[in-house]
Amino acid sequence: MQKLQGLAKTWYESLNSILFSWDEWQGKLLSAFPFEQNYGQSLEDMIRRKSKFSEPLEVYYYEKLALLNRCDIEGKRAVECIIHGLSDKTMKSSANALRCTQPDQLLQFLMSNKDPSQSLDRSNSKGQYASTSESLTNKSSFSRTSKVNNNNSHYELFCFNCKEKGHPYLKCPKPLIQCAKCRRVGHKTENCAINLGNNNKTDNVQKTMCILTSSPNSKFLKDCIINDIPVKSFVDLGSEVTLLTQSLAATLNLKYNSPPLPLRGFGNDIVHSSGGVDVELSVDGVRGRVRCQVVDDSFLDLPLLIGQSFTEQPHVIVYKNALELKFLNDNYEFEFPRLDFDDNKPVTIIVPFDVDIFGPALVKAHVDTVTNGDIL
Repeated sequence: MQKLQGLAKTWYESLNSILFSWDEWQGKLLSAFPFEQNYGQSLEDMIRRKSKFSEPLEVYYYEKLALLNRCDIEGKRAVECIIHGLSDKTMKSSANALRCTQPDQLLQFLMSNKDPSQSLDRSNSKGQYASTSESLTNKSSFSRTSKVNNNNSHYELFCFNCKEKGHPYLKCPKPLIQCAKCRRVGHKTENCAINLGNNNKTDNVQKTMCILTSSPNSKFLKDCIINDIPVKSFVDLGSEVTLLTQSLAATLNLKYNSPPLPLRGFGNDIVHSSGGVDVELSVDGVRGRVRCQVVDDSFLDLPLLIGQSFTEQPHVIVYKNALELKFLNDNYEFEFPRLDFDDNKPVTIIVPFDVDIFGPALVKAHVDTVTNGDIL
């Protein structure tokens, strides 16, 4: 009685007398601390108990037998319950073929067919497992995890949850990390490879880039007019969209008439515009109506970046050489140098195939005589 603790000790100290026989003590303890075992719960615990991976068979056998005794199941029915809990299908089939009538007979078979690597390590007298007699009376004397002799193991277990060796992820002591998208263990949803794959998709992403220029005399710098307001601009022949800054859009009091778009820029980064606006743009006297995407001022060095939404319009001609960039209308008449022709020496120009010419164009041609000069 000296080992009583908590409520039991309080009950013991409240007794008027302690001069009782052992039978009387048992009666008083049972009346003071009644305990009723729920048979349904005991039966559910017994059915749920199955042999585990790398668990010695004798541990499973004695724990299962203790649960069967709690349920008052014995004889052939106990044998069938023990066999039903075996995880090894081959051993389960062999045990059924024996037709044992008592659990002791089944134990002899299990001990003779167990894996040597599942033998208990008995070198430590204070091991994890208690004796057989103790296991029948106290289930808690057995450890939940089996101590396995790894001398004969051919591989080392690896946990995909904590990335450590020595145990599978089902027995990991750390909180389980599982992705909600691919349902795999060991990474979170934001780090899932499926997300990384989706980030590489470029569907419906317009291509543009933030360009900074340090040369004030660059041929790509243009003075243009937007809605009758003069503006400094930069021409980017590779950009699919025309961009203007939010400050310029506010100055011109422009209203958004299209939703924001994702724009892929320098470094393959994606930014989103604030929306689209329609403006009347004039560059070098060439006018056109252009849909512009409005972006933050930090993305542009100048208020306006002219892209293909203007340069690729049907009436716009882009003339560019190493020194200048100029925009022309499609009805522009080129100024050709005047040449003095020598009527006595006509030059025959031969074109290898029929060509339909609509305005200025480059055509492959050759002459039948050696001639120096310009051919118009």
